[in-house]
Amino acid sequence: MVRFVLASQSPRRKFFLQKRGYLFHTFPVEISEILNENLSIENAVEDLAQRKAQTLVQSGKLEPGQEYVILAADTIVYHRGRVLGKPKDRAEAIETLTQLAGDTHQVITAFCLLHWPSGDFVTDHEVSHVTFRPLSQSEISEYVDTGDPMDKAGAYGIQSLAKGFSLEMGDPFQAERRDFVLDFTGSLENIAGLPIAKVESALAQKNWIIEKK
Repeated sequence: MVRFVLASQSPRRKFFLQKRGYLFHTFPVEISEILNENLSIENAVEDLAQRKAQTLVQSGKLEPGQEYVILAADTIVYHRGRVLGKPKDRAEAIETLTQLAGDTHQVITAFCLLHWPSGDFVTDHEVSHVTFRPLSQSEISEYVDTGDPMDKAGAYGIQSLAKGFSLEMGDPFQAERRDFVLDFTGSLENIAGLPIAKVESALAQKNWIIEKK
């Protein structure tokens, strides 16, 4: 039986897989998240996801002789030619949200599915455009003080800021709902960290059958 492995500790990515009923193991990996400047921004994020999957293979965490499908993903927020990653501290979170306020940015999530031991893999990505309404400094500070932005690219979680849209994320993801988001394109799942529909399409195209509950 093939084992499905998520190379991430993101609770949002775990949630989307659990919601679809997948049975999977979680083996987070740490790599340098510097993007390859010789690639387009979309391909650079795909490259990062692929490197995460390959790092897990090289880590020695996988059981020899066992068949695996590894899912690795990475999400970036791209605004006016700049990549806005996870904030280092409160001040950077406030600065990031101040930049995004009243403007449109891109959320790019790329993923890699890697079959082991064959080494066969597929990468893909989804791009969403998200528009924030103008925000006051008090609104930004209040949100940052919840701690929600500190582990998220672009210093925000869509499930906390889009009052009019529901991710049905359950208790672990509930926060005081705000209405910072005016509009978006693409899927909410992509903005939250995993374009699950594209992942499932890639699994089907490769005919990699993953066990479900």
